[in-house]
Amino acid sequence: MENNTTVQVEKFIANAEATTAKVQIVKNDPSEISAVLIKLTDSEKVLISVNDTIIIKPYLDSVNPIFTPTKEEIVSVPLCVTDALYGIAETGSVIIQSDKGYSAYFSMLSNKHIVLLNASSIFERPRDLFEDENLEIARNKSFTFITGPSATADMGSLVRGVHGPEHLHIIIIS
Repeated sequence: MENNTTVQVEKFIANAEATTAKVQIVKNDPSEISAVLIKLTDSEKVLISVNDTIIIKPYLDSVNPIFTPTKEEIVSVPLCVTDALYGIAETGSVIIQSDKGYSAYFSMLSNKHIVLLNASSIFERPRDLFEDENLEIARNKSFTFITGPSATADMGSLVRGVHGPEHLHIIIIS
């Protein structure tokens, strides 16, 4: 990673972990990425919404991947793997595409959400994403910012996983 990217990644990790998300860095190697995914998998069935499945091919061979789920599977399968368009270092947020595939549903209804994020796609602030018309986000109609596992304290003590995953794990691909 180049120096500026390294600084962004370090800041992203610190801020994501402050929200109780778990973060780790792996090399851009399908075997290494898949090995990490296998260690994180606690379910035979896995909801998958990843644009480039080649980077997780060995993982897909080791589980029962669900690419086009039924309504019942969306609400009952406890684990999903999605990719992120971008990350925001300032907040530790990942941005997933909501208008393609099932990422938005998966991220809201799974107990455990694993997100794949390219290190080169981490920006300092949210506004940085909108300054470059060439970025994918400018062409998307809908996207979701995810900052840590969902949590609420509306009715008293802090409760996690109310309207989204209880566990968020981000894998940064360098």
